[in-house]
Amino acid sequence: MIASFLAIFVAFAVCQALLTVKFADFLSSEGTSGRSTVAPTGDVASAKLA
Repeated sequence: MIASFLAIFVAFAVCQALLTVKFADFLSSEGTSGRSTVAPTGDVASAKLA
């Protein structure tokens, strides 16, 4: 039982490491020179609730 828990724990740790490496480039600001940012189309501060 302890061995199966350790195997699952290691599998989750490996998946977490792979996702961290995969999304590190996506979330970094260094490679965004060719990307355009998205701005809101309307004035968000003047929005009123019904």
